[in-house]
Amino acid sequence: MRLRLLLLAAVLWPGVAAAADAVLRRAIAAEPGTLDPQSGESVYQLRIDADLFEGLTAIAPGGAVVPGQAESWAVSPDGLVWRFELRPGLAWSNGDALTAQAFVYSFRRLVDPANAFRGAFLAESIRNAKPLIGRKAADPAVLGVAAPDPLTVEITLDAPNSALPELLALLPPVNRAAVESAGRDAFKPEHFVGNGAYRLTEWRPHDRLVMERNPHYHAPAAIGRVEYYPIEDQAEAYKRYRAGDLDLTDGVPEDQLDEIRRDLAGEYKTSPAFGLVYLGFNLSRAPFKDNPKLRAALTLAIDRSALVDKILHGNAVPADGWVPRGLDLYRNAAILGAGTSQDAREAAARQAYAEAGYSAEHPLDLELAYNTSDSNKRLMIAVAAMWQKVLGVRTSLRNMELRAFLDLRQKHAETEAFRAGFAAPYQDPLPLLELLRSGSVYNDMVYANPEFDALLAKAAAAPDKPARLAGLAAAEAIGLADFPAAPLYFLVDARLVKPYVAGWQPSPRDTFRSQDLLIAAH
Repeated sequence: MRLRLLLLAAVLWPGVAAAADAVLRRAIAAEPGTLDPQSGESVYQLRIDADLFEGLTAIAPGGAVVPGQAESWAVSPDGLVWRFELRPGLAWSNGDALTAQAFVYSFRRLVDPANAFRGAFLAESIRNAKPLIGRKAADPAVLGVAAPDPLTVEITLDAPNSALPELLALLPPVNRAAVESAGRDAFKPEHFVGNGAYRLTEWRPHDRLVMERNPHYHAPAAIGRVEYYPIEDQAEAYKRYRAGDLDLTDGVPEDQLDEIRRDLAGEYKTSPAFGLVYLGFNLSRAPFKDNPKLRAALTLAIDRSALVDKILHGNAVPADGWVPRGLDLYRNAAILGAGTSQDAREAAARQAYAEAGYSAEHPLDLELAYNTSDSNKRLMIAVAAMWQKVLGVRTSLRNMELRAFLDLRQKHAETEAFRAGFAAPYQDPLPLLELLRSGSVYNDMVYANPEFDALLAKAAAAPDKPARLAGLAAAEAIGLADFPAAPLYFLVDARLVKPYVAGWQPSPRDTFRSQDLLIAAH
């Protein structure tokens, strides 16, 4: 086996001498709440699950869609029926055979209304998925996924969706026997059964997560062992990286970027991320319910360029809308005042604040919640200072561990304003706009506009790409005009990578798996 892996490494990374049975030590910016790939809620968990599970397709270094568990696929002339042919001899990490029926079970589990998985929207283009996700249908067997034979998965759509292969990389199967016997514990080491390049062997929450090469995976990974370390404080991760305790970080401390760019220029890696960070307003309660003027005032009072330049040290792009710019054929909408001076936006903010019923004599008292990290803290302090300076708002900050923070947002009972971020799973406006659709599990603002929802649904079913993108752009304009949230900045992923870690490439959505890397002899 060792000889085979060394030969594989020589093909993939010519000129690089592999360190046999090396260990890759990766930081992760937050502790995952679960490793169930269908009930996950954070990008941090997605990074780990990409090592433990594999869908019909996969994302290669650089962002290309490549065969995963399926070795090939074809689509019908009308774009509605997709057939995926599995690799022969697939197996789970426990050695049991993996057949097409595993995908049928897993897709049905994903959209089953009894589970209410937040990631179910990724399957919305599959026939009958929307009624199931919206709880207008109860039997997952109506979903348009079938297994005509053990090596074929057939997926029928409601409307053509050329992004399906990319989406399927995010929808791996789960082992039915493990789930039904162990329930929520199925994704802990003692019960874990996956189908990715690695198998889970240890998980000590808030300490480390360890995985080892899966001997039953169809293409054995060059790196034999991967260790993930949850470190919320990027300064601490940076310190451990410089001490030689980490090979990859999951971010960088923005206040030390000048030093990093000077001393570690060859190890500082960035890649585009099709996503944004924003402040959500809870529209289900005061002070934001039925008060768009107040929401507009707070949105316009924020100096996004100052946040990016002074707090993030240029490691982001100021967001003037909901969808990052540069997507081919898409005509971006923008928030009110975009393209004007910051002074003009602040004047408009003060006018809207007054029209909302607030003044120096009657200021707004507001709680702004965020998940714990030094970077988030600096950003929220800066936003609170801008609101105080421009409007006189008195802001109290509340920081929470990620899991508790997500629970708080989803309950809608306590939050007023809150930090949020979302990296689209594929490069398209729809996942980002899904955050504003009424009833969406990702809509923590509880925003609801029937016109927005109708445009989104019509665009999703459009027969061609131009019509689809035009409809999505119209929906974005409506959403921005209602001010359910304040966009702050578009994401740029940044990390540190040791020189001896070969195979890392910048790619859209920061997609890379440990199996695509190699530890060179050093």
